[in-house]
Amino acid sequence: MKIENAQYKSVEISAAVTFPLKAGTPISIGGNVANDANAIGIVPKTIALRPLTGKAYILTAGDVELAEVEKEYGSALTAEAKAAMNGIRFFGDYGADPHYLKKDDAYLLPAATETAIGGVKMAEAATKLDPENATAEDCATAFNGLLDLLIAAGIMSAPQE
Repeated sequence: MKIENAQYKSVEISAAVTFPLKAGTPISIGGNVANDANAIGIVPKTIALRPLTGKAYILTAGDVELAEVEKEYGSALTAEAKAAMNGIRFFGDYGADPHYLKKDDAYLLPAATETAIGGVKMAEAATKLDPENATAEDCATAFNGLLDLLIAAGIMSAPQE
């Protein structure tokens, strides 16, 4: 399973867990298999036997291809598990993870808001004024046009009327 930008956490694996523990298996902080809201991360590589220390490193942040994770795990990850593992970005999961999802070499980004970082598109070119010949009306028209372009690109919200 290919993992980028990985961060791991050492977790004591519960005595109730049976081995081998497949790559992609979601794990809770208590070391149990948890394909639900208790998941904190996934097993990055199949663990054939119980570790002598009882602990295993679990992927808690990074970028992975959802299809690879589910193929290794042998089952689909639930929406609750993916949401709980908010440090992991599951590429290919269009519609479930709002962060930097890749589809056909294009990135789908969440909308920017006044309180949340998001993706915006480039604004169209604005009208350039000749400062020597511009009237106050020309300036007002150009400025309002610029605001309209910024709103259309998602860079700013529409003014309150």
